[in-house]
Amino acid sequence: FIYNFSPTMSDDPDGGVNADYADWIALADDAQNLIDRLDLVLTGNRMSTDTKTRILNLLNEIPISANAPDEDRYSRMVLAITMTMTAPGYLVQR
Repeated sequence: FIYNFSPTMSDDPDGGVNADYADWIALADDAQNLIDRLDLVLTGNRMSTDTKTRILNLLNEIPISANAPDEDRYSRMVLAITMTMTAPGYLVQR
């Protein structure tokens, strides 16, 4: 039922909904901006400075290369989202 209303519906009836990460990938060039946006959207600005710094340090270890810039942006985005969603600011509901 809900799949009929999703613009990212899979062509495969068993495939579910495909997430559209285009807006997040576009932020991956600026790691701090990506982290700040995830903090706002996923934690309501509850992410600690220490957590932000740790995520930033890891994202900066993934340079955006000329050979595969889209893959690097995707890797940065996935890492940032995963770390945000496993951080206390996201997991602890207030």
